[in-house]
Amino acid sequence: MAFSVSTLKGVKVYNLTFGKTAEQWKEEQRAGNIHSLRYNEAYRRRVEFIQDAVFPTCSLQIKMSDDGMWMMATGLYPPKLKMFDLSELTVKFERGLESEPIDFCFLSENWEKFVILREHRWMEFHSRHGRHYNMRMPLIGTCMTYNKPMCELYTGTIKNIVLRANLEQGRYFSPYETNLEHITCCDIDKTHLLTAFGDINGVVECWDPRQKRAIATLDMYDSVPSIVPTPEISKLKFGTDGLTLAVGLGGGHLGVYDLRRQKPLHVLNHRNKIRIKDIAFHQQSSKIISCDAKTIRYWDQVTGELYSVITPQEQVNGIAVVENSGVIFVAQEQHRIGTYYVPSVGIAPKWCPFLDSMTEELEESKYKSIYIDYKFVSRDELEALGLEHLIGTNILKPYMHGYFMEIKLYRRVKSIVDPDAYDKFLKQKTEQRVQQQRSGRIQIKSKLPNVNKSYANYLLNTKGEDKDTDLNPLVDPRFGDMFKDSDYKIDFQSDKYLHYHPEIKYAMDQNQYRQLMKQYEVDEEEGGEDGGDDDDKKAAGDGEEVEEEEDDDIMVDSHGETYDDKFLRAKENASTINNDYTQETQLPTLLGISDDEEEEEEDDDDDLDQNAEEFEDDEDDGWKQAIEQIGKLRTLDDDAKQSDIDGDQDVVL
Repeated sequence: MAFSVSTLKGVKVYNLTFGKTAEQWKEEQRAGNIHSLRYNEAYRRRVEFIQDAVFPTCSLQIKMSDDGMWMMATGLYPPKLKMFDLSELTVKFERGLESEPIDFCFLSENWEKFVILREHRWMEFHSRHGRHYNMRMPLIGTCMTYNKPMCELYTGTIKNIVLRANLEQGRYFSPYETNLEHITCCDIDKTHLLTAFGDINGVVECWDPRQKRAIATLDMYDSVPSIVPTPEISKLKFGTDGLTLAVGLGGGHLGVYDLRRQKPLHVLNHRNKIRIKDIAFHQQSSKIISCDAKTIRYWDQVTGELYSVITPQEQVNGIAVVENSGVIFVAQEQHRIGTYYVPSVGIAPKWCPFLDSMTEELEESKYKSIYIDYKFVSRDELEALGLEHLIGTNILKPYMHGYFMEIKLYRRVKSIVDPDAYDKFLKQKTEQRVQQQRSGRIQIKSKLPNVNKSYANYLLNTKGEDKDTDLNPLVDPRFGDMFKDSDYKIDFQSDKYLHYHPEIKYAMDQNQYRQLMKQYEVDEEEGGEDGGDDDDKKAAGDGEEVEEEEDDDIMVDSHGETYDDKFLRAKENASTINNDYTQETQLPTLLGISDDEEEEEEDDDDDLDQNAEEFEDDEDDGWKQAIEQIGKLRTLDDDAKQSDIDGDQDVVL
C-alpha cells in the first residue's frame, strides 16, 4: 500500500495521500515515461483516500460540516470550491468563484446551505441548486462566523466594525462597534454563544449577543508580558467544554485560557516564529491541534506537553479535524489536499471503517520506520564501548546485525571511552576536504586504488568475462567504498581472516618454510667456503645470528611453535627413525653393502657432524641433546658393524 509511516515519540502518523494521483500516472503514461499502467506494481498498489481531492494550484481553506459527513474546501487557480461526500469518498460537486475566497462557513448541518466571503466586498450564499444570492458589503471583510440559534452572521472588517446580517429577516442589523483597530479573526462558542474578536494589536474582546456589548477584554501585553513585542491575534478558537479559549499569536505562540481568569493556563511555542494559522480541539483525546505554515502540532490540553508533530512537505494553510476520529485534513500549497491518520488519537471515522484494517495489515507487514536521533551500533562496537550488559533492555533496539541506541548516550559513552574521538573526527574530515580539493587537479590516473591494492590487482588480473561487468567490485558502484575508505581495508594477517581462509594460512606456512630452507642452504654454503679461517668472524657474528634467530622466532603458528622448532624436530625424528630401521635390518643386509654405499654413509655422517657444529650455540631448541643421542646410537652402530665384520673374517679364514 502507498502509505507513508513516520514515528515521533512513539506516536505513529500515517500519510494517506502519499504517492501519485491517478491523473499524474496518466500524464506520465502519455509522456512515454511508463509503458503500461496495467502491469505497474506501484500503480496497482496505490491508495486514493478521497477521489479527486485536488485543485489546480493549491487549497486555501477546509472545513467539516456539523454532521461530519461532508467536507468543503476552497482553492486556486482559478478560484473554486469543492464539496466532498465522505460517505462515498468522492467529490459531490465543484463550483467556480469570481474572485479569491477569504472565508466560508456552513449555515446548515449538511452541505445544502453555506456562505462564502470573497474579495472586493462580496458575499455569496449557496444552496442545493447553486449560487443563491450575491450581496455587496459596505466594508471589506476579513473573517466570519455564524450564530445559528439567532440566525445572525457576524463579519469582521478592516475597521472596528462587526457587521451583523440577520438571515431570517434578510437584512443588516446595527453593527457592533468594538474598541479594536483592525479585526483579524473571530469565533463563537456553541455552548453559551459568547463571541470573541481579535485585532492586530494583540487585544481580544468578548461580546454577549444577548446584551449586544463587550463583557470582557483580554490584552496580550498584560496577560503574557514575556512575549515582546506584542504580536497580533491570528486565530481564535473556543473549546467544546464552554470554558476554554485558544488564542493563536502572530509570533508562533499559542495561549490556552480559562474564561474565568486573565492569565493563560499554558503558553505553547511552535518555535518557528511564524503566525498560527488554524486551531482545533479534539474532544475524544483531550488534544489541542494547532498549525503554522510549516508544522502541525498535537498538544495535551491538560498538561500542555507536546504529543506529536506532523511536518508536511508543503506550506500549510489550514486544517479540519474529523470529530471523534484520528483523521485530519490539511489544506496546503500544493494541488492535493493532505490527509493524515493518527491511530493513538482516535479510531477510523464511521464513513471509513476499512481504514483500521488497512493500518493493521500495514503493521503486520514490513515497513520502514524512521528513527530520529538514534545511532546504529554493531555488537563488536558495543563490546568496545563496554555496553554489552545493556543487550535485552529498552535502551537498545535490535535491528539487523546490530542495535539502535540514542545518539546522546552514544556520544556520552564515546567521549568517556575515547576522549580524542572528536579530534580524530575533525582530522579525518579535514583530510577528506583536502582530498576533495586535490581531486580537481590534473593527476596521473593509476589503475590500482589507494585501499586494498592487492585485492584490486587480483581482480584486474582475474581471467574471464566478469572483469568488465557489474559483477566485478571495481566496476559495481555498490562496492566503491571498499577501495576508498580505509575502514574497509582487508587485514590478511589477522586471525579472523586466516580462520575463514585456511588455504591462505597453508600457503603462507609453505612459503615461509621454503624461505627458511633456502636461507639454511645459503648459510651452509657460505660456511663451507669460509672454512676454519673465519672462526673469529664467526664468533664476532654470533650476536647478530642470535638476533636473526630471535626475529625468526617471531613467526609462529596458531600453537605458538616457531618454524625452526618444526624443522629441527622433523630432522631429529627422521634421524631416529633411520637409526631404528638400520638396527632392525642390518644383519640381513650387511653382506649386500657395497663400497659406494659405505662412502655415502660416511658422507651423511660428516653432514650430521657439520650440522651439529652449526647449531651448538643454540641452547634453547634442544638440538644439543638430540646430537648427543644420535652420537651414542652411531657409536653402538659402529661397534655392531665392527663385530660383525670380525666374525665374518674369522669364518672366511
